[in-house]
Amino acid sequence: MKRLTLVCIGALAAGSMAATPALAQHISPANTNFDAIGPAQLTKGATSLSCTLTLSGTTGPDVGGGVADGGTITGGTNTGPGNCPLLTVDGGATFEIDTSTGTGGTGSLYNLVVRLAGTPVCSDAGPLPFTVINNGSGPSTIQFNSPVDPDCVVLANLSTTPDINVVP
Repeated sequence: MKRLTLVCIGALAAGSMAATPALAQHISPANTNFDAIGPAQLTKGATSLSCTLTLSGTTGPDVGGGVADGGTITGGTNTGPGNCPLLTVDGGATFEIDTSTGTGGTGSLYNLVVRLAGTPVCSDAGPLPFTVINNGSGPSTIQFNSPVDPDCVVLANLSTTPDINVVP
């Protein structure tokens, strides 16, 4: 899937040219560390783990108006029974916002690596789709339901702290 970004060119000021994305979808607020916490299930082949995932990230730099085009996942840990504490998500994955619906939107995750006891068990260059539901004054919800190579499926329903929202 190719992403098209239209750019409006601003007036020349002090010998430089300003550019502002138009018709782009964003995440708000920019430059913000967040945690997304909630139930997650990893299925690899016939094995399935149901855990509580804490996924940490940072929204990207301000592209104007306090919003960002996406951000970076800085890592993830799990709690719960059995092997849940051994299940981690590497930092370095990135995400972008693809659509805005007024009540949330969709995005794509890139370069996801999930490890069990330090060994990669699922990794995918992406794009892996996710949905964000803006919940007004409450935390937003990130929903992830995607096959991940090789032979994995990740389901998650995570609430963000602090609240981050998809905006046009």
